[in-house]
Amino acid sequence: MEDRKMTPDQLHKFYERLYFWEIERQDKIYNRVNVYLILILTLAGFQSYLIDQLLPIEKTTSEISAGFLLVVSIICLVIAAIYVKFAWHGHAYAYIPAADRIEDHRKEIIEYCEDEAKPEGEDRSPSTEFGADMFDFFVENGSHNRRINNLRSERFYSAFNWMLISITTGVVSFVVLKLKDGIWEF
Repeated sequence: MEDRKMTPDQLHKFYERLYFWEIERQDKIYNRVNVYLILILTLAGFQSYLIDQLLPIEKTTSEISAGFLLVVSIICLVIAAIYVKFAWHGHAYAYIPAADRIEDHRKEIIEYCEDEAKPEGEDRSPSTEFGADMFDFFVENGSHNRRINNLRSERFYSAFNWMLISITTGVVSFVVLKLKDGIWEF
């Protein structure tokens, strides 16, 4: 079987692509927030309509059942909103330094490599050291951003599940309320 090893240059390009892919993924996750906010507001409007239709409760079985389902729907929507909030806020992404800081770091490496005595047979050229540092930037920051993106995606997924439960219980509440002992009323 052929041994498939990546050269250091190929590995560097691979991790660079992964880093930028995670940054792009971050933007896609941010754009997802708008959809969730619209869903939450729409569901809240639907629930307020149901509250208006339900009050005052005449203590019939259908109205008590509809009220219970509506309360469950509202609780699920609040939980979904909390998940969206935690998916949206409180995450610090790691970025490669700005160009001027990278250039300052490169100059420090050049000075360091010129001042240090090199052990025999060791390649400690400034370009090798700088390339290794850039490689580390891409690996560390890309890994950090991936963990954050995965966490945020999991929270959005949980929010979506809670919204589905909220929608289902809200629709059942609406149907029970409108049936009112077998009569469909509007």
